[in-house]
Amino acid sequence: MKRTLITRCGAIVLAAGLAACSGGGSRSGLPPTSGAVIGAAGGSLQITVPFAATSGAGSKAPAYVSTGTQSVRIVANPNAGCGTCTVGGQTITANLNASNPNCATGANGLTCTIAFALAPGAYTLGIATYSGVVSGGNPGGSLLSENQSVPLTIVSGANTVVTATLDGVPVSFDLVPTQGALVKAANNNYYHAEAFNAPMTISIIARDAAGAAIIGAGAPAYSATFNNAGNNWTNVSITGGTISATSPNFRQATLVINASATSPACQLLGAVCAATMNINVDQEMAVASKPNNTVVVYLLGVPNAPVATVTQGVNGPTVVLFDPSGDLFVCNEGNNTVTEYAPPYTGAPIATMSTGISTPQGMAIDRFTADIAVSSFGNNTVAVFTPPYTGAPGVVSNAIHQPDGLAFDPVAGDLFVTNGGNGTVTGYPAPFANQTATSTISQGVSSPNALHFMNNVAGDLYVATGNAIQQYHRPFNAATPALTIASTVAAPVSRPWTIAYSGNTNQIIEADPFAQRVNIYPLNSAIATYSLQLSPNPQCAIVDQDGNMYVCNYAFTEIQSYAPPYNGSPTGTYFQGLGGTDAVALFP
Repeated sequence: MKRTLITRCGAIVLAAGLAACSGGGSRSGLPPTSGAVIGAAGGSLQITVPFAATSGAGSKAPAYVSTGTQSVRIVANPNAGCGTCTVGGQTITANLNASNPNCATGANGLTCTIAFALAPGAYTLGIATYSGVVSGGNPGGSLLSENQSVPLTIVSGANTVVTATLDGVPVSFDLVPTQGALVKAANNNYYHAEAFNAPMTISIIARDAAGAAIIGAGAPAYSATFNNAGNNWTNVSITGGTISATSPNFRQATLVINASATSPACQLLGAVCAATMNINVDQEMAVASKPNNTVVVYLLGVPNAPVATVTQGVNGPTVVLFDPSGDLFVCNEGNNTVTEYAPPYTGAPIATMSTGISTPQGMAIDRFTADIAVSSFGNNTVAVFTPPYTGAPGVVSNAIHQPDGLAFDPVAGDLFVTNGGNGTVTGYPAPFANQTATSTISQGVSSPNALHFMNNVAGDLYVATGNAIQQYHRPFNAATPALTIASTVAAPVSRPWTIAYSGNTNQIIEADPFAQRVNIYPLNSAIATYSLQLSPNPQCAIVDQDGNMYVCNYAFTEIQSYAPPYNGSPTGTYFQGLGGTDAVALFP
């Protein structure tokens, strides 16, 4: 996937109070430490090595709490999903002693300054300390500490200061996500994993009363236990101050982490040396808000605390969808593009598709190949983009007239298109570009606008057309409707806008803004079980993995949720941050 690289220097300040820095450390491709610019805009890590209890700045030869530490290696790794970060990050080795011109004695210890050349973004600084000075670009002596890390965020036009110390009493104990898509929930100890089968890391950070991370040989020894019973998290382990885990491939699978620290300082009154983290895999809902050019992302079950508001590159969003890895795609009618966003979705697009797109109305993804199809009403074509979405699309034009709804056949892989201009549904085989339609459905079709495939062996196709929904069996070419769902007094159908399926209740759901109804039918039946009168304009509906239904109420700018069997009152209302409810998508 495409990434944008922005060159920028961020200053990292090491306030180290060992006996440090003779001559400055070597850094591949960078000037020596003595060339660092103190106070440069960017990010700063200030590591303080305190004086020993019997020493101080006024001593002729100050003594420090960690006299054996002579050098440090710092690896700045971009956090997963950082599209603006420096690709590959950067590694720095440096001496830490008083002869280094970038080290100065302060009130509490020795401070050394090291500058990184990093683009803006979120990084994790992995830190290792050594007993010898740097030689040939490598730290010398014995390894004293490793697998310790602190987060650093480089912000354009600002200087973020992160502090650390080589000794201290922990008064707070933090578990900090550093790699992988983790979003903090309203409860302080709870996090949401935004991707299936995704590796993630969590840094254990003990902090002193000033909020400085305790690192180096004087840091506590960390341990952790994991409650993963029946939840299928894999590769769960702890190495030093870093916890690793890989999320499972289903939702509502919680990993409970109980971390603790051991050190003499942890025995002191007021020391805090334990913490708990709960990580849950849950579904997210993205809502396109065309009037204010945003897409708002919620955690299901948390109606009015959006976890993300997507704005960069969003212009008149009409369709949203997630790919199997959790990336978000937005179809933008306002600027004729489709933009892709990696979790947590608040950054710039990681890919922008525009070639061949004109007044886009529909979008679909092939769950097996990750191909993205976009219907262009303005030029009577469908553009099909293949990962990583940086090349020109394959263009489908045969028999297409005013295309709108799209769907990939989950059984055969063909692409199906609704053509409002000629009253047909046409199907095209892969690789799609310049293909002639191999399936044409016209019987029972009038002004079609939406499609839904059943994801089962039969793979029936449902078509929203005129004032009815038609169900077709295979083979689709020249097929006649197997079932017509038409308007009745009990369940009026005027202009079906969305077709959904609830696997929990085995029902077809039709959202109809013109009839101001959401009609619910047993599978293979034209007689509605329920008809919810939602005034006005319920134009989209979707069902989560637990069978809960979410309905877009456009006029009231809200999403209402209903528990199965859907004949009761709403169980929740999502409205915070919305300016419209033009489309909705769920992940996973």
